[in-house]
Order: sequence, then structure tokens, then C-alpha cells
Amino acid sequence: MIAYKPLLVGSFLVTLLLGAGLPARAQAPDTTETAPAPPPSSAPAPQTQQAPATEVSSGELQKFVNVVKQVQTIQQSYEGRMAQAVQGVGLSQERFMEIHQSQKNPSAQPNSQVSEEEMKNYEQANAQVSKLQQEAETAMQQALQTEGLNIERFNEIFVAIQQDQSLQQQVQQMLRK
Repeated sequence: MIAYKPLLVGSFLVTLLLGAGLPARAQAPDTTETAPAPPPSSAPAPQTQQAPATEVSSGELQKFVNVVKQVQTIQQSYEGRMAQAVQGVGLSQERFMEIHQSQKNPSAQPNSQVSEEEMKNYEQANAQVSKLQQEAETAMQQALQTEGLNIERFNEIFVAIQQDQSLQQQVQQMLRK
């Protein structure tokens, strides 16, 4: 089922959570285009003041952890459902991902020629997988709402955790419970 992580990782929460180094780490290829890094400069970098740390209450931290746990559960559930959708049309997970990558990136050619039947099966499975992705994203948004967080505050807490080792340790301990 790991083959579906790149698809599910597209959801905004999963991307944030997996990038944080929290327990649900995925090794998914980045399919988004990024701007090239600026060339290194010989001039020293300007000194900037760091923004003040965001205050995170213990209640908000618990809400954050609750959302993370729910998102992990949602992710696992939908990965299984995506695998079933692909296998249900007669494609292996590997072949589906191979065709999928070639559709998203024409320079990434599949290992073997894609037959008309495979393409038809791929399109059918891809439609089901896309629908499941939308359902998963809705479920993740609902998890946020249920906990009383909006995406902006979730992101603020996320950044605060990344910048504060003490908060990172607290979150890791709370996730183990």
C-alpha cells in the first residue's frame, strides 16, 4: 500500500504532518514544481530577526495531536481503499504507479508499453483513486473542525513545533499515548 502515499500525500494536512518528522513519515516523491534555488551569493546573508515564537497552550497542543492521530488513521484507511480500487480493475500497484507517473511526467516512461486495456483500467482506477483522495481530504478537514482548529492555527502550531525542540518532544510523547 506504500505506492499510494504519493497520491494521498497531496492532501494538505498529510503533507504538513509527514514533513514534520512525526511518526507517519513517508518517502514520497515530490510531484509539485518548485522554483529553482537562487545561486549562492558571495555576499554575506543579511541578519534578520527571528519572529517571536508562537504561544501554544497545552490544550491546543492536545488538539493538534488529536488531529495528527486522526489524519494517520484516515491515511491508512484510504491507502487500503485505493489499493483495492486499483487491484479491482486488474492492475498491480506498481503498474498503476508506473502508468500514473508517466501520465504526470511524460519524460518518465513506463518500463513497458501501456496497452489499450491497461490504459482503460488505469483511467477507471485513477477516477476511483481521485474520488477517494477527495473523500480523505474532506475527512481530514473534518478532523480539524472537530478539534476546533482552523488550518491557519494548525499551521501556526505546526511551525511552532518545528522551531521548538521542547514542543517536539511533548508532541512525540503525546503521540505515543
